[in-house]
Amino acid sequence: MLTRSDPATSIDIIRNAWSTPLDPRIEPERKAAGDYTNSRAVIDACRPWHWRDKFPKVNVPTPDERRLAQAKFGHLFKD
Repeated sequence: MLTRSDPATSIDIIRNAWSTPLDPRIEPERKAAGDYTNSRAVIDACRPWHWRDKFPKVNVPTPDERRLAQAKFGHLFKD
């Protein structure tokens, strides 16, 4: 998302979107009044279609780089 969106033009806010009483972000007073609405952010993080052929290629580590990273940091991803 960081490299595929421009915050000034790629984010829309939807206000008063329907939610549920289970939403932990709705204030208790609003829940008591039956107001189960919140806001949502929609982020367009797609490659720009009009210059998709010029967009930089995705950076993917080589198999050796992956093994090295797994050996060094793999303990961080174990349950």
